[in-house]
Amino acid sequence: GASRFGVFFRVILPISQTALITLALFTFQGTWNEFLWPLIVLRTPSNFTLPLGLQWFRGEYYTLYSIVLAGSLFNSLPIIILFFVFQRYFVRGIAYTGLKGV
Repeated sequence: GASRFGVFFRVILPISQTALITLALFTFQGTWNEFLWPLIVLRTPSNFTLPLGLQWFRGEYYTLYSIVLAGSLFNSLPIIILFFVFQRYFVRGIAYTGLKGV
């Protein structure tokens, strides 16, 4: 027999690896795109996150769409890169849930 830690690390953790990686990707995406919490906490513009900093290019009567769209591209690049790195775990996690395409 194996100890409790042995069972956890050799049985339970490999089975739940896909779900944990999918959960980590969703958590990172939610944290990365956070807008309201940095708006409340951060006071100096030099510490602003990218979604918060993009608001500086939106005026009351105009918006610099070229800069906002370029910044949005840079904001989404880390999430896209992480998706391609962990794509097999993400797709396997969706397949294990039993969801079917519409």
